[in-house]
Amino acid sequence: ADGGLVGAAGAADPGGAPGPGGGQRTTPPRPDSTDGYSQLLIVALRHTPGQPELPSVDRERDLLVRLFPSRHTLREGPAATRHAVRHELTRHAWAHLSCHGNQYPDDPSRGGLLLYDGMLTVVDLTADDHQGEFVFLSACKTAIGGVRVLDEAITLATALQHAGWRHVIATLWSVWDIAAAEVTEEVYTRLANAGELHPQHAAEALHHAIRRLRKGAPHRPSRWVPFLHHGP
Repeated sequence: ADGGLVGAAGAADPGGAPGPGGGQRTTPPRPDSTDGYSQLLIVALRHTPGQPELPSVDRERDLLVRLFPSRHTLREGPAATRHAVRHELTRHAWAHLSCHGNQYPDDPSRGGLLLYDGMLTVVDLTADDHQGEFVFLSACKTAIGGVRVLDEAITLATALQHAGWRHVIATLWSVWDIAAAEVTEEVYTRLANAGELHPQHAAEALHHAIRRLRKGAPHRPSRWVPFLHHGP
């Protein structure tokens, strides 16, 4: 076994997802990269009440703290609440959220990230204006939409783009905990340099990460197929 799945307990695993949809909205100019805004928010929830443990969350957290030693904010355990994470997302240019996720095909606006005290939903995230450059949703089903209006899919990934995030890495269905950590390591190793993140290379970094996983397990597509990039 590869470890736990990153989706919420008891949720069914769809085999795919409709493509992103929706319109655009304008956001204020993005802050200069030299100010304090250009920091990485790390949300790490190995233990979430009522959910299976995610051991590889620690591996992701340790990597990111090492790559951004003086340019990160860490929210983990009881400190990773809905209010705290929602607030911190508006204050950071980069974010990595490693936790459980879930989606409800009949009502996709209820889907989101399962934090220590409950679900941070699509509705919560689209209520705020963001100016983020890069967010990695290391959680299950963050690019799955609903089943009613397939050409206007509401997913967590598209919601974050609508709210102002430029690059989003998300997942099409449930992902293995260890696979999420492996993709995280490959992506950030390529994007980070001297404590600075270079999100303009996010799509290429994810491409190399998926190729590496596919090479190691070509007959296990569930490990490497779910990850995708939204953005320019």
